[in-house]
Amino acid sequence: MRTYNIDGYDLSYFGAIVTEITGLEGLKARNLDRTIWPGQHGSQPNRLVRRFQDREISMSLFFESTTMLARQKASQLRTLLYPYGRPVRLTISDDETSEVLSYDLDTISEDLSDFVYNDMTEVHLKFVETDPVKNVYVCNGSSASISIASDNALQISWGDKTLSEDLFTGTYTHEYQDGLDSHYIIVSGVMEEATITGLTLLYTVRQ
Repeated sequence: MRTYNIDGYDLSYFGAIVTEITGLEGLKARNLDRTIWPGQHGSQPNRLVRRFQDREISMSLFFESTTMLARQKASQLRTLLYPYGRPVRLTISDDETSEVLSYDLDTISEDLSDFVYNDMTEVHLKFVETDPVKNVYVCNGSSASISIASDNALQISWGDKTLSEDLFTGTYTHEYQDGLDSHYIIVSGVMEEATITGLTLLYTVRQ
């Protein structure tokens, strides 16, 4: 069984049931950069540099729609989907394998379906992950320190709704004030050309 959490809230708190989620598979590659030389057939591709497209995630939910409290909770969830100046954090936990997946997403759209079943209304959400190539770390404690060696700008999403952008080589620290015991930290960018140290690596996404 999977648990879906948005910005620290279990979706079940809002009376939502996730019926389908897509877009969690591998990333789609961008078209190869190619150079066309005068007088030559075809083109010369740059096979040394691979870049990938944004990840798009679609989620279908059922909400109870018959009571005032249910409608209020659905409205509360909607406000979480559009945080100011930062992405929304989606965390998916698998109760059987203990696997945890974390995504920083921007909401593209929300569509209310005409389909109603047993007083449940269907809603379709679409998100985009604009920095899909990443390392995900776990921090158990009240502070985190990350050392970066990179000529390309990276960003750190600290897991407490705090985002640090345009980071190059250096050491970056963060103090947590939310009282939680652990946080999932996402470092994203051109990760294959960066060296990151200082935290426990949970998993990587490269393609």
